Amino acid sequence: SFSSNVTGINSDTLVIPDVRSSDDNNYTCVTSNEGGSVLSETVQLTVTGLPVVVVVPSSLTVELTHMATFTTVVAGVGSDDFTYQWLRNGAIFDGEIMSNLTITSVNTTSAGMYACTVTNLYGDSGFSMVAMLTVTVPTPTVTISPSGPIQRAMVGSPQ
Repeated sequence: SFSSNVTGINSDTLVIPDVRSSDDNNYTCVTSNEGGSVLSETVQLTVTGLPVVVVVPSSLTVELTHMATFTTVVAGVGSDDFTYQWLRNGAIFDGEIMSNLTITSVNTTSAGMYACTVTNLYGDSGFSMVAMLTVTVPTPTVTISPSGPIQRAMVGSPQ
């Protein structure tokens, strides 16, 4: 069955103007007249395309030693064949090849600019938009305990 955008189903030319991955299929033409019918050879349409980043990673502000996760979502043909590569400050982030990048315990050197590129058999997506990771250091709390006996003082005038 064809989608509504296909024209030429009953003519000598089949036109699929907005090709989608669902159009990836084998096609055959049957030509008929008073003398009979002839079946054409099968033609295979293989839909290919570059991956497209549809959800870019968001900038994060995370407290020291907490977890940070960047996520990217990609659309395209051959999603099983996507290869992800994360970068931090323009340098390859070794070993991070999934759609999510998780830093389990951020430290001050974790701060920086993060981006992802996705590749399939047909090329790469280019880099996603850059997401910034800001690491905050909590303000220390100081508690002072008295070191000697507690002195009592009277406030006001004696009566």
